[in-house]
This record gives sequence, C-alpha cells and structure tokens, in this order.
Amino acid sequence: MGFNFSGLVIGKSYKNKPKDFMNEVGQYLRLSDPEEINYEMAEANWKDEGLCDVYFGDKGTILYTADPEVCIDPWLQEDVRAMSFVYLEMSMFFNMVLSENKQVIRKISEENGEIKHQSGEPLPFEAELNNEPSSLIFRLINTILAQPGGVDPEEIAYRYQMPI
Repeated sequence: MGFNFSGLVIGKSYKNKPKDFMNEVGQYLRLSDPEEINYEMAEANWKDEGLCDVYFGDKGTILYTADPEVCIDPWLQEDVRAMSFVYLEMSMFFNMVLSENKQVIRKISEENGEIKHQSGEPLPFEAELNNEPSSLIFRLINTILAQPGGVDPEEIAYRYQMPI
C-alpha cells in the first residue's frame, strides 16, 4: 500500500483567523463546521472521500483532502509561498506546484515514473532527494510551515466535510 494524499500548504498562518481561511478557500470547497482531530489523523494516508483536514500552524496552514482535483492548480496569493500537491502512488501520479507571490516558481508533473511536465529552476535540495516525489513534498511542507522537524502528531487539526 503506498502514499495517496493531496493538499495545499500555505506559508501564512490562519491560526487565530480560521474564518479568513474559510473565506479564501470556502469559495472552492464549501466546507462544513469542523470537528477537532489531531495532526496525525489529518495527514493520514487514504482519506475518505469528502473529508478535508486542516492544520493551522503558527507560521503556516496545511489542508489535506481526498479530492486530488482540488489540489492540481497553483495557489496564487500575494506575499505568500504555497504548494499544491497530489501524490497517488497506487496510480503512479505525482503533481507539485510551488508558487511565491502569485507566481509559479516550480512545477513537476509525473506519471508512471516519467516526467510529463516540469518548469522552473530545480530547488537547491532536489538533487539530494534522489527524485523521490514524496520526499520533495514532505520537505516543502515542513519548509513552508516553518517546522523543519515536522508537525507534532498530537497538535490540533480540524476535519471538515466537503459536499460530494
């Protein structure tokens, strides 16, 4: 069984302003009232359809969803670094779009181990990751959230129900 997850990580904290976050993503996702969960559940592999889990960190925010279509396009926001990502190991599909200040700076799309699209300059640490898409995603998540050691699995996150 492999990794199967998709999401959006934003280098902006909505920790004390979840309503602002909902106003920005709500137009795309129309989320319900949340249920409190821990981060370990939020980042779990194989999320049920219609679920969307959000972690509001001190310096960034991450959303995980079972719907990869929500995470194919870039998140373009002024003065913000963000990454949308899809990693479907079972169907051998990987897509990552890194943006900064409303500009896409790196994009990689891979199917069946073959790069289908690539743009932007490789990131300084990409070579040391041996072209492993999941390693690139996890590294960027921690970098954008400004949590190099990762998020504590017991941190509070929130589960939303999306209309199916």
